[in-house]
Amino acid sequence: KKMQSIFGREETKKFFKNSVEGSNYTRDIIKEYNIDCDVTGENNFVVAHHKNKFEQIKEQADTYKSEFGIETEIYSKEEFNKIGHGGTEQYGAFSYKPGFAINPLKFVNGIAKYALSKKLRIFEHTKVDQIIKENGLYILKTKEGFIRSKKIVVATNGFYQEGLIPQMDGRVLPVISNIIVTRKLNDDELNNHNFKTFSPIANTKNLLYYYRKLPDNRILFGTRGDLTGSDQS
Repeated sequence: KKMQSIFGREETKKFFKNSVEGSNYTRDIIKEYNIDCDVTGENNFVVAHHKNKFEQIKEQADTYKSEFGIETEIYSKEEFNKIGHGGTEQYGAFSYKPGFAINPLKFVNGIAKYALSKKLRIFEHTKVDQIIKENGLYILKTKEGFIRSKKIVVATNGFYQEGLIPQMDGRVLPVISNIIVTRKLNDDELNNHNFKTFSPIANTKNLLYYYRKLPDNRILFGTRGDLTGSDQS
């Protein structure tokens, strides 16, 4: 609703359409390049962490389906306990497709391996100091020399190097992500929480909070961090 009020209904639809296409495209790349990157899950779950959040996620699921054509399903607390997990912060959930989890490092290494097999060249540890556009080509300046390209992709997460592209300066915010992983849990420990699903899960807390079971039965937890990275924060 907030996105629609700021950017309009059609622009919000484009955003969700792009998200769905990106998810499907990623799976297509994994299949086409035969990348072994620990793909798990067939959908994403959103879990109500408090009982008064259940109505909210039912509304969200309905909006996903009616506004954006995204396949969703709603589960009561008892239903999700059977297929997902139990716990004191589980009051029902909904699922949406497409959705799955991967090991991102294995995914990137798989793309690199495929690129090298096609005789493409990869330059690591090569800092780009400046990007300029000249006669329809991008010129990337480094200490070692120049690279010319028709297209470039800036893939820096939140840690963009100010000054490279004027249109991007001041628009990328480096918010830190925190991820921790448990040791491998045994069957008794997993059964204590009735943790069954390998699909990624986000809950309804205001700051993004997500978790999932890895193929080796470790549990990964991820959440947003702060802006400075100090021990206190």
